[in-house]
Amino acid sequence: MKNIFKTLKDLEDQISCLDESELISLEKAKDRILAKDLYARKNLPSFDNAALDGYAFNYTDINEALEIKGAIFAGDKNFYTVAKNECYKIMTGAKMPKNADTILMLEDEYIEENKLIIKKAPKQYNAYRYKGEELKKGEILLRKGTKLNDKHIALLASQGLYKIEVIRKIR
Repeated sequence: MKNIFKTLKDLEDQISCLDESELISLEKAKDRILAKDLYARKNLPSFDNAALDGYAFNYTDINEALEIKGAIFAGDKNFYTVAKNECYKIMTGAKMPKNADTILMLEDEYIEENKLIIKKAPKQYNAYRYKGEELKKGEILLRKGTKLNDKHIALLASQGLYKIEVIRKIR
C-alpha cells in the first residue's frame, strides 16, 4: 500500500502550478480567474453625458423660455453648444452640449411654440454625468484573483481590452 505522502507527491507532479498564466481572448474568459490586476485605460464615461432623457440647458437660464435647438442622441459625433436662452432635447448617454450644465427631465417639460418652459426647476447639474465619474484612467479596474463574469467581460471590452492574462486551468 502506498504511503499518503508518496500519493500526494505523485498528484503534485501531475498538475500544473496554479501560478502559471496564459493570455486568452475575452470570448473565452467567462469563469476564468484573473492573473494580475488590471487598470482602466480610459475614463468611464469617456465624455460628459446625459444620465437620462430630457432637455440640456445652462442653469443660469432657469427662469427663461428656452428655444429648443434640436435633439442630441447617444452616439451622435457632432459637437453642440447651448447659447443664452437655448436648450437641446437630449437622450440618455448622449454627449452634453458645451455650456449646458443641467438636464430637465421629460416628465417636467412644458413646450409652447418650440420653447421649453421650466415649470418645476431641477437642481443645478441634475442628471449630468461627468467624464470619469465612474472610473478614472489609471484606477484599478479588476483585481488579481477575480473570477470573471459577463459584467466583468463587458467592462473589459469597454476599456478596449480583448486579450487578458488568466490563471492556467488545472490539467
